[in-house]
Amino acid sequence: MTISPYNSVSKKSATDIIGLPDRRRYGNPMALRENQVYRLFLQLHKARRAREHTDLRIGNPYLNLLSWAVPKGMPEPGEKRLAIQQPLHDYGYGSFSGTIGKGYGAGTVQNVRSGGVLVTKVKPGSISLTTTDKKYPERYVLVAPKGKTRDWLMLNVTPTEAVPYKKVHYKKIPPEKVEPLLDNLDGGSVQGKIDGAAALVQLMKDGPEISSYRVSEVTGNPIIHTERALGGRPQINIPPHLQGSILKGELYGVDKATGESIPVQALGGLLNSGLGKSLDTQRKSNSELKVMAYDVQRKGKEDVDFDEIPYHERQKMVDEILTYLPDTKFHAPETATSTGKARAMFKRIQEGKDPLTHEGIIIHPSKGKPIKSKFQEEADVLITGWAPGQGKYQGNAAGALTYALEQGGPTVGEVGTGFTDQTRRDIAEDPSGFIGRWAKIIAQEQLPSGAYRAPVYHGFSEDLPVSKDAKTQP
Repeated sequence: MTISPYNSVSKKSATDIIGLPDRRRYGNPMALRENQVYRLFLQLHKARRAREHTDLRIGNPYLNLLSWAVPKGMPEPGEKRLAIQQPLHDYGYGSFSGTIGKGYGAGTVQNVRSGGVLVTKVKPGSISLTTTDKKYPERYVLVAPKGKTRDWLMLNVTPTEAVPYKKVHYKKIPPEKVEPLLDNLDGGSVQGKIDGAAALVQLMKDGPEISSYRVSEVTGNPIIHTERALGGRPQINIPPHLQGSILKGELYGVDKATGESIPVQALGGLLNSGLGKSLDTQRKSNSELKVMAYDVQRKGKEDVDFDEIPYHERQKMVDEILTYLPDTKFHAPETATSTGKARAMFKRIQEGKDPLTHEGIIIHPSKGKPIKSKFQEEADVLITGWAPGQGKYQGNAAGALTYALEQGGPTVGEVGTGFTDQTRRDIAEDPSGFIGRWAKIIAQEQLPSGAYRAPVYHGFSEDLPVSKDAKTQP
């Protein structure tokens, strides 16, 4: 039995023992504050009278625990469950596991989950929540009943349908071949290549949804970054003619003190950790996530034809859509349309003087495929395993990731530099979040064996599929 203050019966009444100060008090769910993280507890309760059910408890030491009994257990995505409101419980009772001998709730109680939820919306009659303790958050809505009944409804509204994505293949040229193209833009334009994660922004009726191009191999659901990037789910009225629009963008991190982009390795830590950890890291590091929207894939209900509609026309569509999104989080890229401004941008980025990128540029012809030029070429490698760290990393962090060159191919090398300390700890804690994914590395050269000389980890390739047959052990 888990040690708990409620296990001791020597000087406590029966009501104190079960963590129930007053059976007449149910608390006020409308007192939950939006964009605040609260503790979440799930307890499997094998009650003698009410039979087996799951107790859902949400709160903090000041609010105590708002409670609901869910007879059929927590709903899966797309499902709904009856959730019967229970009296307010003491905060400390959330971690209780043990036996209640008699009275209210008599039976056995097992704590099966201790985590967190981000409250994203509170309005009369409903509460929207997003779990924060697991890598792939789930969303729930608690709907209050009409009248005096305490029979609430709990819905799992976690997105299960991936946002449609049309991949555009870029041409690649070395930096030494860029300047002749800048001399003859012919209606084209130039932008900086931000070192972030490819993202899609879909405009829903009540606000934006930010997602990765990929779906999770664990859940099969799209990987959502909305709460990570926005700190919640801001309610924005999107006009009907723009609902359904899909922007293509780059999700990146910024140091709020300097305005400069954070290293891509640190960005990976924010995007690949649980929601609560990501928000906490952003707060402690004084950083935030933003989206640079550079193209439009769909406007309203109409798909945009990249081959037929010139890029400058698509930019106008992007600008129109962005007027309805907060400019503190979404913006269009700086764009140069003249040779002089394009050359100045290219030089600034090449000299490392641009606050958002040192990577390279993108040249958008009026029509046709974009052209990408990067100052350091990257290679994509498939992560196949990991090696424990040595020295200060021994026993608590990873030392390296091993890689192959293709799915099903042999492991040919390892990369042990370029990781933040937090990323090393994340790898050791949950290797499944890294193994099987394609990573970007920078290296001096490729050897005859296929391995790279002096490789440096440079983040993930977000739009490449995860391998399902990768190893999961060091």
